[in-house]
Amino acid sequence: MVRILKNLLMIMFLIVLSALAFAAEPMLISEGPEITKSGEKCLYYFYGDGCDGCAETSQYIKDLQKESPNLMVESYEVYYNKDSFYLLRDFFTKYNIPKESQGLPVVFTATTYFVGKEGILNLMSESVSSECPSLENNKVIGIVGEKSSKSVLENLTFIAITSSAFLNAFTLGPLALMLVLVLIITGLRETEKVLARGLFFIFGIYLAYLLFGFGLFSWLAYSGIAVFFAKLIALIAIIFSLATLKHFFISWEVTFKNFSKDIKSTLLRLVELVTSYAGTLISGFTLALLSFTTLNKPFLLTRYLFVEGSQRLISIPIMLYYLLIFVLPFLLIVLIIYTLREYWEKKAHERFKLHERRALLWKQHYLKVLNFILQLFVLLLGVIVLFL
Repeated sequence: MVRILKNLLMIMFLIVLSALAFAAEPMLISEGPEITKSGEKCLYYFYGDGCDGCAETSQYIKDLQKESPNLMVESYEVYYNKDSFYLLRDFFTKYNIPKESQGLPVVFTATTYFVGKEGILNLMSESVSSECPSLENNKVIGIVGEKSSKSVLENLTFIAITSSAFLNAFTLGPLALMLVLVLIITGLRETEKVLARGLFFIFGIYLAYLLFGFGLFSWLAYSGIAVFFAKLIALIAIIFSLATLKHFFISWEVTFKNFSKDIKSTLLRLVELVTSYAGTLISGFTLALLSFTTLNKPFLLTRYLFVEGSQRLISIPIMLYYLLIFVLPFLLIVLIIYTLREYWEKKAHERFKLHERRALLWKQHYLKVLNFILQLFVLLLGVIVLFL
């Protein structure tokens, strides 16, 4: 077991090392867009996807454009676009806006700037002129209100990352992965295999999400397949749990009595394949690839920092920590089931030290009860995922 864990850690180390090989931070120079356009009215609007107040101000800007067809608006999203971020930084510098007053959302006109939702919604419309904002203009006044940070990193606080990662584990795709994990564990007869196989399945999930964070498998995040995958897994889990609950009252021998030996042998080999070390690792990795569309914004922001290239050395530890918290509920499930099974096994041996047969029967009975409870959990969770 220790040797297996060492091998998993070695694989993780090699992956992170490969990522660090591309972590040289390039010199980024903001040339900015062409800002010589003119119209009856002109303004530049900077916002961040998900920042406080940005949704309201973005809608307000759109409404202004509808009301004033001649209003020219240049909009820039700065969290996911490095060029927009550096252009915003240049405007903050040229307009002499103190660092403590810098934030999002922000609007620049030729002679004025508005930082924060309140100023934009209440005071901006009267200050828009026909001249466009310019980095050469030094005679400006501004209004600063409540704002969000202009920097992605300042929004990735420890609390935000931790809470987001933990809550992300209970979204549609990860819940489907939990169903598969419990089904695999309940298919293991030997208690000592529960911990190892569970860890391999979880490592497969961790690896898939980590590689996605490094910029791979991007198309899966936008394919919309996660919803279909989760519903399919939920349906299969419900059917399997109902069959297993029936097994609590009727033995598998009775259930499969009409199956031929070839079918029984094929099913047995399939179970052995799925619950092997390689099978659980590949299952966790492959199924995790189908659940990317349920990722929260902090992870996507961290992924952007890595893919964009300027903050890779910072984004890697954030990503590793995020995913560690993300798989924590999976680890807890494995540890709880393993601990309960191990407890009943020890209890059986302690109670019937001189009667090995009775100890075995006592252990099998309580493991059957435990599996019954787990299948009730699978059934309930499957119904939730199916109708979520």
